[in-house]
Amino acid sequence: MDWNKKSYECHEGRNILYKGDITGIVAYNMQQCIDACATFNAMGGMKCAAVLLGRDLAKDYGTNKGANCWLKNATTPLDPTPMAGVMFAVLKS
Repeated sequence: MDWNKKSYECHEGRNILYKGDITGIVAYNMQQCIDACATFNAMGGMKCAAVLLGRDLAKDYGTNKGANCWLKNATTPLDPTPMAGVMFAVLKS
């Protein structure tokens, strides 16, 4: 649940096939990543519909353009291939 009382559905080890990345940031946990999505939505404009959090900040920071939390504007389709070390969370309507 984000600061705005919206719920998210989490999928361990999953991502979406269409990446749909809005932007990447650093987040130390899933709550911070979800709250960034909620703040983005409160600003208006493009909608953040989901987030992807990489759990190894040191590795992700060095290999993923300085980010481990990705705000996304798409939620489907889920990639059938599992991804180690990530959590995908979709904003429930």
